[in-house]
Amino acid sequence: MRKLHFLLLSLLVSLGLGAQEQAVRFAFITDSHTGSAANNEDLLSCIEDINSLKDSMDFVLMGGDLTDFGTDKQLSTAKELLDKLEIPYWIVSGNHDSKWSESGCNTFIRLFGYEQFEFEAGGYRFLGCSSGPDMRMTPALVPRNSMNWLKSLERGKPVIFLNHYPLNDEMINWFEVRRELLRLDCRYAIAGHMHVNEALDYFGLPGMTGQSAYKDKTCAGYNIFCISGGVLSISLRTLNPGGHVTAAPWTARELVPVSDMLCYDADGLPEGFKFMRYTDNASYPQVKLLWAVEEDANIGSGFVREGNLAWYATAAGKVVNMSLADGVAVWTRQLSGKIYGTPALSGGILVVPCCDGSIYAFDAATGAERWKFATGKAIVASPAIYGGAVYVGGSDECFRALRLKDGKLLWCRSGVPGFCDGAPYVDKKQLLFTTWSNRLFSLNPRTGALQWVWSKDRSAFFSPGSCTPIKVGDRVFIVCPDRRTYCCNALSGELLFVVDGGRESFALSEDGKTLYVKRMDGKVIAFDPSIPLSRVNGVIADDSPSKWSGDPGVPVMDYSEAKWIVDSGTGRDIGSSALAVCGNLLLIPGGTGLLHALDNRTGKFLWKQRIGISLVNPVTAWTEDGKICILASTMDGKVELLEVGE
Repeated sequence: MRKLHFLLLSLLVSLGLGAQEQAVRFAFITDSHTGSAANNEDLLSCIEDINSLKDSMDFVLMGGDLTDFGTDKQLSTAKELLDKLEIPYWIVSGNHDSKWSESGCNTFIRLFGYEQFEFEAGGYRFLGCSSGPDMRMTPALVPRNSMNWLKSLERGKPVIFLNHYPLNDEMINWFEVRRELLRLDCRYAIAGHMHVNEALDYFGLPGMTGQSAYKDKTCAGYNIFCISGGVLSISLRTLNPGGHVTAAPWTARELVPVSDMLCYDADGLPEGFKFMRYTDNASYPQVKLLWAVEEDANIGSGFVREGNLAWYATAAGKVVNMSLADGVAVWTRQLSGKIYGTPALSGGILVVPCCDGSIYAFDAATGAERWKFATGKAIVASPAIYGGAVYVGGSDECFRALRLKDGKLLWCRSGVPGFCDGAPYVDKKQLLFTTWSNRLFSLNPRTGALQWVWSKDRSAFFSPGSCTPIKVGDRVFIVCPDRRTYCCNALSGELLFVVDGGRESFALSEDGKTLYVKRMDGKVIAFDPSIPLSRVNGVIADDSPSKWSGDPGVPVMDYSEAKWIVDSGTGRDIGSSALAVCGNLLLIPGGTGLLHALDNRTGKFLWKQRIGISLVNPVTAWTEDGKICILASTMDGKVELLEVGE
């Protein structure tokens, strides 16, 4: 009997080891960028080819950038194509799916049902999550909710991880993600984004990036993974016109345990990376941290402040009223969608746009709901309040004016292409707003009648969609991701001139006599927005930061006409948060957690502070008791109050 038990036990152990070592084969498609007919056809070709090999495939992983511009239509088309797969598939979103999302990243969740996944196959545990950046131009950031999910997982079978971005400086919190993955016994990291096949090493953790599904740098195609006997190999499958070909493995790696060789400081930052240090804040003793709190979700918007209270919202749909004395919440409200718009406040009423498709109004003191207005799609833009009316753009090709006291619709301007992302400018004569369709609109604020529309013939990626227009006299200024600042006639919409440099970050001085523009290379330009047109006679320089060399016949302001142009010390920075002015400070929120301050009269560097490691959202600053107070937050959920003395 004991011999029989021993034989049964040996058999069970043998079967267990066999299951652990069972080979698994799967396809990896990434960066299909659906939207054009050609890209859609290439994705369909990959799907049909995988279906022809389904008997030898276990599942499919899709590595993000499923769409080109993240629209609901593109996402729905891509979902219809992927659903033609005859074997299971799992997917993560990429920056093209989330940065320009008219739904505030909600449509992806609605269609696919998740933002992160977990399943087991072949003795391995497959994990995947989104990468961001969600709705804001900045380096990739695995969102706080996905980080919390990773931290909640317990160690089990060896892990294969999927994310759109590689775990390097393309992702700002790569070290935090990597640390959690190693805790979970991650053996390999799969990524897209780079559009090329490349084997990578993340300080001992092996990984790869895969080629795009569409015809980009090579033929359309995808990769086939095989894990057998603890060894992972990857072969490229190309869809050549003359026949589909699976090449010999271009990389292979034994999947062995990885020890974390990095060391971390008291703030959890890797010690070998000198630019990531909170201790550097001590070099600027004139800046004092009064308090700090941390949310459990991303923050994608700014603050509204009145007296000793402030209000903000999170990407998890939470509205917060906080005391500026200590950062403690006075009240909170939970909405059913993500929130990326900055709330607006007037007459004791707080207006909050939400990605669940509704605009909410709360009693600012108590948080009691005053009214709710439902629209056809998500609201990712910020509202403005003027003259008892709420003005806000949507993702349903409509711009609306609502009565502040009860939410009654005053007027609706339909036929607005693209979606609105920034806040409008409004005075008694005109309402100005931008869209992600390369347009600047001017409407009558009382009736919604169209006064004029300015547009430029560029890719939608270079739209002024995140920009809040600045009006100075009879001129309107916008900044665009094509790295230019545009000046239009406020009465007619006629383009008057351009300034070489910009993206989405600019600000007007408190006296209205200086416009400050941040370039992507870290330089800041200060110039007179009322400069006589007779002095605007420059040309686009050969080393221009602009995306194009210039538009024939469009006047250019020469840099010699600027009040000053300085290197702010930020380095290359794609962060999209608006600049802010308070007292003699020009505040520059950065894309990697740093807030820089210049003297706004001279451009002289004054100080910098690390708020976090991710994008610093638009800050709110004011003067109190002879000192400047700065309320700041970061995309990964940190909120701080700073006090600046002499």
